Amino acid sequence: MIYFFDNDFIYAHNEAGKIYKQSHLWYPALKSATDEQRRNYSIGFSGFHWRELDEDISFESFEYVDAVPSPFQEFFLVHKEINVAEFAKRVGVNPTLMRNYINVLK
Repeated sequence: MIYFFDNDFIYAHNEAGKIYKQSHLWYPALKSATDEQRRNYSIGFSGFHWRELDEDISFESFEYVDAVPSPFQEFFLVHKEINVAEFAKRVGVNPTLMRNYINVLK
């Protein structure tokens, strides 16, 4: 169940009462949503769904280690106007390798 929202995070808790969080940066539609829109969600087999916002969060994702984006991920999440592939070409890096750097896979 969704526990609450603040300016930076979405909080949820499991049946045992453990609280998990995720950054709003992963879910921009929820970050800019009104309180009423945020309260209007349904729970399915695999997670939460906000029909009006066309946003989904899986239960599993609350257990991911990366609740907060790395600084490099945050840059590209905040600056959606920057195309990662074009940026990579501009700085002379393979686009796939750049995505691996951004997602902390390399």
